[in-house]
Amino acid sequence: MGRVFISPTFPKIFWEYYNKGWLIASEARFKLLKGDFVEFYVIFKKDVKPYEPKGFIPVDLNENSVSVLINSKPVLLETNTKRITLGYEYERKSMTTGRSIKDREVKRKLKRLREKDKKADVRRKLSLLLLKLLKVGVQLSWRTYQRGFQSTWLRV
Repeated sequence: MGRVFISPTFPKIFWEYYNKGWLIASEARFKLLKGDFVEFYVIFKKDVKPYEPKGFIPVDLNENSVSVLINSKPVLLETNTKRITLGYEYERKSMTTGRSIKDREVKRKLKRLREKDKKADVRRKLSLLLLKLLKVGVQLSWRTYQRGFQSTWLRV
């Protein structure tokens, strides 16, 4: 046994991280494989600056609406998630009437319901809309808010 010189060849992803300013940590490991191969594990680290918010916006999220205070004016946006909730409740009720919830077919049907995903989608689109409105920083009337909201994502 003695010293062995290795000429490593790094994959593309290594160079992507390395060129984007990530630093190589000192916790690198290697693994001996069959034959004359050595796998070299490189760990990257990056100093992250904490995010400093510029301000806060009060938001009240209810089942069917969202209230937001923008430029000292309250804005009420309807989300229609109540319709989604009721629709899925009726769907679940029709699937399970007269059958056990432990039934394999019923379980499979209940898993395919996407109520949680649709509600999360509504919340994401709403937050995106609010961010766009606040980044613009323009004094908009209530009618403009309402039109922008409806045209953007009320097609659920």
